[in-house]
Amino acid sequence: MKHLKLFFALFAMLALGVTNAWAETIFSDEFANVGTTASATVSSRTGWSGFTKCYGQYNSGLRLGTGSATGSITKTAMTNIEGTTTLTVTFYLAKYNNDTGKMNITVSGGGTASTTTFTPAGNAGVTSTTSKATWTDTYKCTFTIENATSATTIKFATSSKRLILGPVTISTPDADPDEPETPVASLTVHPTTIDFGTVYEGATVADKTVAVNFANLTGAVTYSGLSTPFSATGAIAATGDKITISADASTIGAYSQTLTVASTADSKTAEVTVTMNVVEKPAPTGTFTLHTGDLIEGDYVIVSTNALKAEVNSDRLASLPVTISNDEIVDPDATTIWHIAKSGEYWTLYNANKAKYAASTGAKNKAALLGDGSDDKALWSASGTSTYEFVNKKNTAAAVNANLRYNSQNAENSRWACYSTSTGAALSLYRKAGTKYNVNISATTNGTVTASPTSAEAGTTIALTVTPDAGYVLDALTVTDASSNTVTVTNNEFTMPAS
Repeated sequence: MKHLKLFFALFAMLALGVTNAWAETIFSDEFANVGTTASATVSSRTGWSGFTKCYGQYNSGLRLGTGSATGSITKTAMTNIEGTTTLTVTFYLAKYNNDTGKMNITVSGGGTASTTTFTPAGNAGVTSTTSKATWTDTYKCTFTIENATSATTIKFATSSKRLILGPVTISTPDADPDEPETPVASLTVHPTTIDFGTVYEGATVADKTVAVNFANLTGAVTYSGLSTPFSATGAIAATGDKITISADASTIGAYSQTLTVASTADSKTAEVTVTMNVVEKPAPTGTFTLHTGDLIEGDYVIVSTNALKAEVNSDRLASLPVTISNDEIVDPDATTIWHIAKSGEYWTLYNANKAKYAASTGAKNKAALLGDGSDDKALWSASGTSTYEFVNKKNTAAAVNANLRYNSQNAENSRWACYSTSTGAALSLYRKAGTKYNVNISATTNGTVTASPTSAEAGTTIALTVTPDAGYVLDALTVTDASSNTVTVTNNEFTMPAS
């Protein structure tokens, strides 16, 4: 009987050996190198979707939500799963500063979660690490999913405010926790898309970098795939090393190439799409200098933080950043150039080709471009000698506002419209020097006439000094333009015509 018992004990041990299986990690993400920009940067990470208010935060993980809004992220289909199985999900959760809230777990597409909510333990705040090893058990959360399939998705969502989501690991359960897990080889890159944007031919383009993260590889990490106008440099010896991507904008064209990062020995690859659009540099538009003094007719760039752009954005006018140096703007974008000219006692703001006019819509906090400048919605009174105010003739009621202003309240509202004077700042005008015309004085008898200045742009006030000889008085003073049209003289002053 003793031998028989030993036989059964041995049989049981053998049976245990057959059924035991190490846990297999089917997905992991440390959220390292996510940066501090919005969810558009994070959304390219492999295996995640449904980004809502997600940000990299202090290199400690992924911040879901804001101080007053929830956020969420979804792990999409489990492509590593065959059939139905039980999954163990481990993630790390911390508060952001003193915000409170819960992490809500939703499982869909197959399977049921054992736990649906988690609360950060104690007063655990934001850490400053990208390494899973330094996230303590204080931050650790675990739940299981029964009957998971390849269609299972997991949604992590905050209940009310921002929380920090740390490293996430999804694995099959380990029948013997004392047995080590089988090392899983991984290779990822971030970002997976690099766009140098639209650049002018011949422009100098700033380099960009790609971070390479890997674990448990047996082979070297190499990369290939880029050619002119792109190039890649940098050795990959340790996880976190970066590849520098350079771009040459010498030749006009739209370019798209794929950088492939690989560990051939481990059959692991990751790809980065690299794009750039090189366009012809526009013709120079000249130098515009800060204008002071009375407003005169000419070409201007109208600035209050950003420049007024001849383009409609919703029911307001768009803006464009400009570079100002030594009170000058050199070669501004053509869409920011306006021709300001007198229309009776008012002024009209034309776009560069005088086909459109900046106008009020007659409604509060709105603006428009009109094709018919005769409408009084396109007429403005102007005042100021260093900064300027434009008040619309149509909008004189305080209920609808009247002043052409720039609202830089936020990214959505960084546009121009008729606002109250409490919005934005008075406007700075940068004027392009125009053609100067000479004042020619005909021969006089029995006296002299002088002009100041003797050469000026159209719209400049010219002062005349008339000095009769002794015993004489002025008989007649006539001013005409180059086409012999009479120019009005008032108190010995006239406005220089465009001739």
